[in-house]
Amino acid sequence: RVLEEKDGTLTAVRLVDRLIYSEVVGQTPKESDPQLKIRSPLDLALLISIRDAEANRAYDIAITLISPTGQERKLEPTGQVIASGAVAGANFVARMKVVAEEEGMYHFLVTLDRRFLAQVPLSIVQPNESPR
Repeated sequence: RVLEEKDGTLTAVRLVDRLIYSEVVGQTPKESDPQLKIRSPLDLALLISIRDAEANRAYDIAITLISPTGQERKLEPTGQVIASGAVAGANFVARMKVVAEEEGMYHFLVTLDRRFLAQVPLSIVQPNESPR
C-alpha cells in the first residue's frame, strides 16, 4: 500500500515479495464440472521512484506482468511522470488489480521510455493444507 499525505509525501506500507493466495471454490450448475475455482483479484500498489532525471521532461512508464510460465501481459495504469525538483525526480504509484492464474514467481517489468528500468519479483503461493 502507498499512502499519500496532504503535502504530497509518500509512505510505502506493508512491503511484500511473497503472498499466500487461496482460491474460493463454488458450485457450478453443470454436473460435469462440479467445482469452479474462482480467484479474486489482488489489489496491489507498485511505487516507482526515479531520481537524477532530466528536469522538466516527461517520461513514459509501462508495466508488464510476467507469469511463472513466461506469459506477458501489459498492465494498467501506464502513465507519464514529469521530473522536477532540486534532484530532478518523480514518483509514480501504479495501483492495479491482478489475478494470479498460477502459483510461482511473477515479475513486474518496469520500463521508462521503453527502456528497462526495473524488474520486481512477487512470489504467489497456496496455503499449506493441514494434515487430516
